[in-house]
Amino acid sequence: MSATINAANFLMLSVFGIAAVGYLLGRITIKGISLGTAGVFVIALIYGAFSGTHFNSKFVIEEINYASQALKIIENLGLVFFVTSVGFIAGPNFFKNMKHNFKSYVLLGVVIILSGGITAVLCLLVGRAIEAGQPGYDPNQLTAMISGLLAGSLTSTPAFSATKEAVAAQYQDAVTVGYGIAYLFGVIGVVLFVQLMPRVVHVTRMLTSGIDAIHAQFPLTALFGPEHGVRGDHDAGATVETYTDPATRLPVYSLYRKDSQHMTPEMLDLVDTVIYDIQDIGARFYTYISTLLYVMRDCAAAGKELVVLDRINPLGGKVEGGLLQPGFESFVGAYPLTTRYGLTPGEFARLANEEQHIGCQLHVLPVLGWKREMLFPETGLYWMMPSPAIPNFETALLYPGTCLTEATNISEGRGTSAPFELIGAPFINGAALADRMNAKKLPGVIFTAAYFTPSASKHAGRRCEGVHIHLTDTKAYDTIRTGTALLYAIREIYPNDFALRQPEDEKALLPINRLTGSDVLAHDWPDFDALMERWENEAKAFDERAVFARMYE
Repeated sequence: MSATINAANFLMLSVFGIAAVGYLLGRITIKGISLGTAGVFVIALIYGAFSGTHFNSKFVIEEINYASQALKIIENLGLVFFVTSVGFIAGPNFFKNMKHNFKSYVLLGVVIILSGGITAVLCLLVGRAIEAGQPGYDPNQLTAMISGLLAGSLTSTPAFSATKEAVAAQYQDAVTVGYGIAYLFGVIGVVLFVQLMPRVVHVTRMLTSGIDAIHAQFPLTALFGPEHGVRGDHDAGATVETYTDPATRLPVYSLYRKDSQHMTPEMLDLVDTVIYDIQDIGARFYTYISTLLYVMRDCAAAGKELVVLDRINPLGGKVEGGLLQPGFESFVGAYPLTTRYGLTPGEFARLANEEQHIGCQLHVLPVLGWKREMLFPETGLYWMMPSPAIPNFETALLYPGTCLTEATNISEGRGTSAPFELIGAPFINGAALADRMNAKKLPGVIFTAAYFTPSASKHAGRRCEGVHIHLTDTKAYDTIRTGTALLYAIREIYPNDFALRQPEDEKALLPINRLTGSDVLAHDWPDFDALMERWENEAKAFDERAVFARMYE
């Protein structure tokens, strides 16, 4: 009995060691591709190949293989845990998914059965060919190995266990060998297929509206439109009214109304579950994140579940800028975040739900394959405009900094082909401003003189001069420092012409206060370096504060 216990202890330690090393192997990412949990199987196979024989012989006493007995106990225990975990994960949604996807599941089942049957027949034919060419070869051993190969190719642990029980004891090792060989390639094949095929064939769903993709699979009853509408086709600040979506024929209820940005009880009565599926850009004053916060509060009040289909942060996990201060909350900045906050929508939802005790029944479906250090170009995805003024990734990266010009009489490039890249005004000398900015030697960026006439927004129809911002290193670029330095430079060169915009409503916050989340630039502007140090400290504190909510470390 002691030999059995020793064997079991050694095996359990081996299992934990294999899991730890395999997990670390699975986290290694090369060009966005990783083994994930399949790393554990790779290490397990390597361990078994090099230590199996030595281990088995060490615990053989009086012709009794205690290692095999212990291994069988651990195998059964592992199978129980595996089946239980799968049941907990898939069980609650099994019948719901069968209801909505019955035809697809039947077709998939037929394909799996036919492919398995064809594979089995081919394996038997190969086996007979080998048997005919090698007289004296044990056909039962070959059959056992082929059975293991089939179970491994399907990555079916229950099939492996059942196959071992079905063959004689002397052939169980052959089943294990076949299973181990095929399982490795089966798992890696699945991993590579899932991660590589979308890049190779450019899967249609990458370019399909989330609304259309979800509506094709699930019975949606209503749509809710944030700023820019459900299709992202409304201009900034434009009121979104209730209408019918032409593609789905579903009613669209506005969450960007003149009177409110909240969901009403009548709206929520139409749904059982609310799905948030919006691509954000990672800037505090980009209002989609405010909409998410309001939806969380509304769902909590109505007792409705909220499912966040998480999206990447195209600006990565870098945190920059000042923190929204108490008393400066608005729909443009509704939560104490830094200007560039480095979280995905799902991570923000987790943060807010915990910090403010919202009590939302929140479920976040994570993004697959994204790492926090990734900027958008590293994802291999296609850019889909989240709003009309963010046509590409470069614009999105500039936006958290150059958006500050929206609170001034300086054109931020709206009404041109390069919003937030072209910055200027009729009273600016473009060449002089470009020279002033290039002399600062800011990382990852150069400035050239620009001449443009906006067709809309500020200075529409008037010739403007200014700068065109060119990104040279997106990783090194400091969006907040650059945007603020540009504003400081214009104010210093043109003190008599530069001006802050005033609010339309006397009770409303000053536009510059809404964007900065404080009154730091409302009156006497502080020393630039001192301001940057203050904001860097606030960014560092927020970065540490948000650690618990992160999902993609």
